[in-house]
Amino acid sequence: MQEIAQRTGWTKPILYKAFSGKLDLCLAVLQHHTDALRDSVECALESTSVNQDRARAAVQAYFDFVDHET
Repeated sequence: MQEIAQRTGWTKPILYKAFSGKLDLCLAVLQHHTDALRDSVECALESTSVNQDRARAAVQAYFDFVDHET
């Protein structure tokens, strides 16, 4: 938690006030990223009505997410 606090510029007490521990923090980060991936894939699927293009766009959205998320 000390390293996370240093990297975010928060203090450890603020982190522990927001998250009860590392697990809660990890779950929050995971939720943020899964929401972003879901939104990206949904947007890709809604971009066209041609199923082949929808599949291609959804796969591209997944790979774009993997390439750009840290």
